[in-house]
Amino acid sequence: MGIDVERMAGSDSPRHPIGPARATWDDLHLVARHLDLEGARWALVGGLALAVHGIPRSWHRLEMLVDPAVDNTARWIAALSRLPHAAALELLGEADPFENDERILLRDEPCVEVMSSAGGHSWAELSPHLTAIDLGGFSVPVLDVQGLYLTKQGRRDRDRADAFMLRTVLLTASQDGLKLE
Repeated sequence: MGIDVERMAGSDSPRHPIGPARATWDDLHLVARHLDLEGARWALVGGLALAVHGIPRSWHRLEMLVDPAVDNTARWIAALSRLPHAAALELLGEADPFENDERILLRDEPCVEVMSSAGGHSWAELSPHLTAIDLGGFSVPVLDVQGLYLTKQGRRDRDRADAFMLRTVLLTASQDGLKLE
């Protein structure tokens, strides 16, 4: 694997710096458009997903959960190969790029972390928590607050802080009689 594609297991951190550029809303729009054109099954997770739900959190890269089925793998690889540096091209021809790892970091513009599971939960477990959010004329599949909470049960300080914020949102909604999507 080149430096443009890094495979990571569990809560490993990237071995090489990601770089100073932070993923933007425009980057999300670009990536969402490519994934939608290919018909990929995916969902936004991580810091930007929290921000979409109004929970303040910094982020540096786009983090996405994908359905790891072979047909969908071809779709998301094709979509992300359209990014400026085409880092995902290194994955072409692999039926299961997640064979030994659950996360793949694509150092492209933007930097994208692709996951076959999030917080120890598979696509099949989390897909009932998918909701579409309209972000000013484009729709993005994102985990709902309950789904994000499930993914934040790890030991990292950031996960614990995220879980606290998500739990607060869930408790407040429950007390107010609201159903969150």
